[in-house]
Amino acid sequence: MNMTVLGTMIERRMADLGINQSQFAQLCDLSESQISLLRSGNRKGTKMQIDTAQRVAQALGLGVDALLAQLATAPATT
Repeated sequence: MNMTVLGTMIERRMADLGINQSQFAQLCDLSESQISLLRSGNRKGTKMQIDTAQRVAQALGLGVDALLAQLATAPATT
């Protein structure tokens, strides 16, 4: 799962909505530190809990299946 792509998706959605990280975190019902980790791609491993994926997907305006498909098919980064 390409977490860097997720960070880019989050940043684009925040820009589209005109909101900051704190507001996006509220939209996802997650902590600001969780959103920061997702945005930076700086997570231990590449696993994300399904409830987190669902919350982020909803905030991105996607279904969780669509989000996971995009992350799974994104080119790997080094």
